[in-house]
Amino acid sequence: MPRVRKYRPGALVRPFRVMLAVEAQFTRLDIALDDHVGYWTIEKIANKVRRGELVSKFKSAKRVEKIQISDGSATGETVYFGSSSSLVTTRMYNKRLEQLGRDDIDPATVPDIWNRTEIQARKERAQAIAQLLANGHEVGAILKGILAYYLRFVVRPKNGDSNKSRWKTAQWWQRFLEDVEPIRLTEPCEMEATIERRLAWMRRQVAPSLAAVIRAMDGEMTAIYELIRDGMNRLKPRDMVMIQKFKECEMNVG
Repeated sequence: MPRVRKYRPGALVRPFRVMLAVEAQFTRLDIALDDHVGYWTIEKIANKVRRGELVSKFKSAKRVEKIQISDGSATGETVYFGSSSSLVTTRMYNKRLEQLGRDDIDPATVPDIWNRTEIQARKERAQAIAQLLANGHEVGAILKGILAYYLRFVVRPKNGDSNKSRWKTAQWWQRFLEDVEPIRLTEPCEMEATIERRLAWMRRQVAPSLAAVIRAMDGEMTAIYELIRDGMNRLKPRDMVMIQKFKECEMNVG
């Protein structure tokens, strides 16, 4: 399906409704959003990732720079989130730099600020986006909602709090997303919720005792490691099923 770059508000509703009405199956669907204000730069995005100031469903990020061999000039810079096997991947790149590297483009026609965010969805994630478009949601709102679910750039607090979930969202990221509601393209994974409940129980019931034992032993972890090994040997079949289902949920993130 060809990429639609410019459209009137609501122009995508009818074609997507027609396609879904005849039970079209989307194997891949890409959406994009341009930033001409300068909410972010590739350097800012990459630095936040390097400093660990990102809360994300993705496991890793990759920065790629394209360099012209003839003169060593940079003609592209991109940060990728998500692996090639992910059902959702995100790439943020300097569109201005890319355009200036083309021989058929007049530099005077290229905007001074031009950053682009693209989301590539596959299979059921692509189908979910198609349904949102058919329901009248605008591309920009969908993309920002997905970004809000998958990526949250944060500010490291001065009080040393190591729990990133409590860190404040960076203001420039909030301005870019315009406080949209996060969009999750699938229903929450039941096994993921089960693991999270166990972890929450451990924080409430086990963490104080664990901390007391470690402090009493001056940080010596041998006994703790033995407890973990013993627990591994005592896992029941239902525990193994839960673990496997959780891993499958994690693999399907993105």
